[in-house]
Amino acid sequence: MSILIIEQDRGTLQYLSRLFAEAGYSIQSCGAGANAWEHASAASHELIVLDWMPPTLDVLGLCRRLRQAGNQTPILMLTTDGDVGARVAGLDAGADDCLARSADPSELIARARALLRRANSCSDVIRAGPVVIDLHNHTVRVQGELISFSARELAVLTLLVRNVGATVTKVEMLSHVWETRRSPGSNVVEAQIHNLRRKLGPAASWLTTVCGQGYLFSQPEDGGRGIQSSIPSWGRARSA
Repeated sequence: MSILIIEQDRGTLQYLSRLFAEAGYSIQSCGAGANAWEHASAASHELIVLDWMPPTLDVLGLCRRLRQAGNQTPILMLTTDGDVGARVAGLDAGADDCLARSADPSELIARARALLRRANSCSDVIRAGPVVIDLHNHTVRVQGELISFSARELAVLTLLVRNVGATVTKVEMLSHVWETRRSPGSNVVEAQIHNLRRKLGPAASWLTTVCGQGYLFSQPEDGGRGIQSSIPSWGRARSA
């Protein structure tokens, strides 16, 4: 899942890039210059983190222009501590959330996750890393390849992708997918996870077991470099 960071201060940009990368996100960045609009209007990212440091960039103008153009990419704006006026102006201009740039790193990541979840819940297409799920057509693409999943597998994968970067417990899976808090069968969740990993192929490195807690879908430590475009032939969807 890609995040665009628009930041004029090099040190702050490096800090934010490292913070989000460690949380499992793919990072794009640009300075707060004339090319900010070009980067922000691209459709290759799922969240924009925008640091309001006037007068280098007309941040409010950028937000308004994006919304007027129909771009609904979530925007998380960073402002000066205690500047209520800036936060109000940012929200009125189209930002989805505003946060002091000195906020605790864990809160910053949590706010970003919340915005991404909200955006995914309102969209027929959700994505995380190499996986793109079309909920309307009930299809899944992994590294661009159309892969067949059963209805139950799709439900489990969708739950994981919607909560990218956060651990999903076994109880939560049972509640959302099987509509029960008790296992309907021995190792039923484990069996579905096994099937997902088999069909995801190299992209299964994104799906990890959190011992004693549940399952996590997030960028692997190698940044996903081990993922290849090839998908096992038995996992590919057949052409109609």
